[in-house]
This record gives sequence, structure tokens and C-alpha cells, in this order.
Amino acid sequence: MGSQDTGEHDYRGVRGTRRLATSDNIWGGDEEVDPRLVVLTGSRMGEPFLIVDGAELVIGRDIQTDLVLESRSVSRRHARISRLADQVYIEDLGSANGSDVAGERIKGRVALRNGDLLRLGTATLKYFASASLESEYHRKIFDMATRDGLTGLRNRSYFMDALKRMLPQHTQREVPLSLAIVDLDYFKVINDEYGHDVGDQALRDTARTLERGIGELDIVARIGGEEFALILDAADAEQAVKTLVQLQVDLADVTRSPDRPMLSFSAGVVTVPADVEEDDVSKLLKSADLALYKAKQNGRDRVEVAD
Repeated sequence: MGSQDTGEHDYRGVRGTRRLATSDNIWGGDEEVDPRLVVLTGSRMGEPFLIVDGAELVIGRDIQTDLVLESRSVSRRHARISRLADQVYIEDLGSANGSDVAGERIKGRVALRNGDLLRLGTATLKYFASASLESEYHRKIFDMATRDGLTGLRNRSYFMDALKRMLPQHTQREVPLSLAIVDLDYFKVINDEYGHDVGDQALRDTARTLERGIGELDIVARIGGEEFALILDAADAEQAVKTLVQLQVDLADVTRSPDRPMLSFSAGVVTVPADVEEDDVSKLLKSADLALYKAKQNGRDRVEVAD
């Protein structure tokens, strides 16, 4: 796959249905009214998951479950959550260590009540029927740990955890997945000539443009300085390039002003192979970094794809 630049291409393609799940997108929904589960233990502590009407999902240790809990006490397919209208139910799926709701071991399908504690093995979640001060507290604590303070995007830690969870899922799917690293061009020059306030605004403008221009199930994060990373679901190399080139056009449009610098970025793309392993995260990032370096060397404001 060769390089692309905004001077020669104006891609406006729309990518297809996505199916990878994270707390930002697993069910969508309305944060004000929809019920939600909040993870209270383990590496995903504080992470909230909205549950829309008609949702049915499986919680377990297996990477193919909808909500993965990385605990040996959790069975591979431990419990099922379902919602019908305003009622949410839990059902144990024959787990080894059982499922408790409000301190009681459950059998069959049980309706959840606001504030119920769910114990799946030693993993603990809490059910909230709608937004509340307590659920908002958990969300804010989670966001403080996983969001970048300047741009509001997810941070490097969240991105790396999400990528590690997605790679095993990817091996079971017949849908492409691409990773991109984006670097704001001439950022040091912007800081030196216009000041750090303008530099900070440039980062916020870039973040907002990237966030608005990607798909519902894609992920964008600020991973350091003027560098951003994206996971583009259901996107092969060509589709990823189309998306990124359109983002370059969008960024130039929103920052076109006589009293501020017009922004551009360079990007490196790598398509995740079907036989990828969880340990390949660093290898994928290095490949995307090398493609980014090539884009910089070839004049910036470009998108390059890893060999």
C-alpha cells in the first residue's frame, strides 16, 4: 500500500458495521436514563457499562464474552445479563463458583434491583437502574484514571489495555482491524511562535477532530505530547487511509483562520494480521511508528502504511 496525501485524495468512504466492545461503546445508550453495571474490582475497577433495551450479553473470563473479567474465579462464560423494557435480569450460566446478587446465590433468571451487588466468583459489580450520584462518582473516578486532562480523550494506559483486550477478539472475527499513530506536524514551532496556550488549543482541536471523525466503535487516545493513537475497527489499510486523509482535511478546515496556525498531521497505519497474538502489541505499535516516521521524512501531512 503506497502513501497518500491530502493534495491528491479526498476520501469520504463510510466503513461498515463494527463489533468490538469497550466501555465507551459496548451498548451505546443514554448516560442519563439507561441502567448500567459498574465494575468494582480488578483491572477494570470503576468502568461503567450502559445497558440499552433489548441488550443480551455474557460476562466471563473468555475473550469472546461481551464483558471480560480477568479473574481465575470467573468462569469462561459465567453469567448472562439481559434487559427487557425497564427491567434488567441476570442468569448464571452454570459457573464453577456461582453468582450472588445482594448476598444471595441465584438460580435461574433473577431481576436486578437498583443498588444490587453482583459477585461472580470474587469479581464484584454493582447495578444502577439509572444515573445516580454514586454511579457518577464511579464514572468520574474511572475517567480521572483513564482520560487525558487537556484533551478529554482516553489516555495511553486506557488505549493499551483496550488494544490488548481487542487483539484476542480479532483473531476470532472475519473483520479487519487497523491501528494508526498520528503526530501533529510542527508542534514545537507552534509552541515557540504562538505560545503554549495556542499549542494547547491545537491539541484540543486535533483531539476534537479525531473524535468526531471516527466510527462509533473506534477508539482514539492521546498517548503522549502531540501524539495520538487510533484503533479503527472494520477497517483494512485502504479504509484506514481513507478515514485518516478525511481527518486531515477536516482538521485543516476547522483551524483555517488568519490569526492562528492551520494544523496538519502525519500518520502511520498498520493492519492487524488475523493471527495476531496479545504479545504482539509492541510489535504493532513499532510498525505504526516506523510508518509515521516515513510520513514525516516524506514531507509531513501524509499517511503511510507499514510494509
